[in-house]
Amino acid sequence: MMQKFFILSQLISTIYGLEQFSEETLNKHHYKKTYQLEFIPDNGSYLLSIQDINGNLFINGTEGGEFRLEVLYKTNSFADKKNINQIKNNEMNISHLEEDKIIQINTVSNPIHFDITKSYYIYLPSYIHLNIDIIGGDIYLSSIHGTVNILTNGGNIDIDGLSGKINANTSAGDLNLKNIDGSIRLHTNNGDITVTNSSGNFYTSTSGGNLSFKYINGDIKAQNYAGSISLKDINSKSIIINNTGGLLLCQNIISNIKIKNYNNKTKLLDIIGNVDINNSNSDIYINHLSGNLNCQLTVGNIEGKQISGSIDVFSTVGDILMELNYNTQIDDYGIYLETNAGDITLKIPSRLSANIDAIIMKSNIIQNLNSDFLISTQITEAGVVGNGSIGLGTIPIKLRSTLGEINIEKE
Repeated sequence: MMQKFFILSQLISTIYGLEQFSEETLNKHHYKKTYQLEFIPDNGSYLLSIQDINGNLFINGTEGGEFRLEVLYKTNSFADKKNINQIKNNEMNISHLEEDKIIQINTVSNPIHFDITKSYYIYLPSYIHLNIDIIGGDIYLSSIHGTVNILTNGGNIDIDGLSGKINANTSAGDLNLKNIDGSIRLHTNNGDITVTNSSGNFYTSTSGGNLSFKYINGDIKAQNYAGSISLKDINSKSIIINNTGGLLLCQNIISNIKIKNYNNKTKLLDIIGNVDINNSNSDIYINHLSGNLNCQLTVGNIEGKQISGSIDVFSTVGDILMELNYNTQIDDYGIYLETNAGDITLKIPSRLSANIDAIIMKSNIIQNLNSDFLISTQITEAGVVGNGSIGLGTIPIKLRSTLGEINIEKE
């Protein structure tokens, strides 16, 4: 297939009318080169590919068909003749494959002195696809609608106002996104990830840093190996979290949540939805949950307040404190609490209709089973057993402890 291949440079700008090139000395520390195409369709048909450049990259989407690249050189010392010559000889390779609807940018000349830094400013149509793979530097992206793939060996990535599909990866740096709508995959080996005021589906991971989501409408999958995870003001169908780092905080969430958390605390506040937690060597604190709760703890305590819905909690080693909420809109559910080494405290609203079945296994100390409600207690071969009903006995409550205490309190 025949292709028209255009190289934007000072030499051929006089041959092809659509290309323009200019350069100027701004002051003794700054020098600028400008490359420009007259028109690029603003309809998502074009791809911009950027490879092997080193420096900060600023990409701004605008309405219309303008495409302009400005390369700003900055020298920290006086811009003497040697530095100016190095800057002038540092050329960009910009190719316009018109039939394939691709614009390619990369650096082809010899590297410049370490005292000289470069920043790239690109203005282009908003509806365009981007493929960015650079040596190093920060990336700033705004007002783009399309598929975006970003890879940098070292630097921060900031994205504001993008709709489409995003895949962003930095070897060392932070990722900050806001006003995003689309399918988003984010990863950093050493840095924080922050997403705000956005919607879509989010797949995020970091090997060393914190994850933060706020004001999100969409599903989230988050993985963190060393750092905290914070989710606030989320409305979605599903949240899946795998955390081996710091504190996990979920606040004001409407979603079904599935959590695996190791070695640090899980804190859930104001949750509407079903919660499934698998914790090891860490505690769980829950305040206000409307939905089913399923917890498996290897080592750790769990404290739940104002819980409405089915509860199934098992701890190998740890105490369980659970406070039930009286909610007439929820029926046909049960409560099951068990610990192999720990105490159980259950607080029950006096208006709640329940049937209590409690046992302290391998115990013969009847005083270790206490209840504010009238139940019968006795010592059996299995241990200390307590049974009784509250009201009509609608909700089954089963409590199991081994060589611990069980306390049933009236709210």
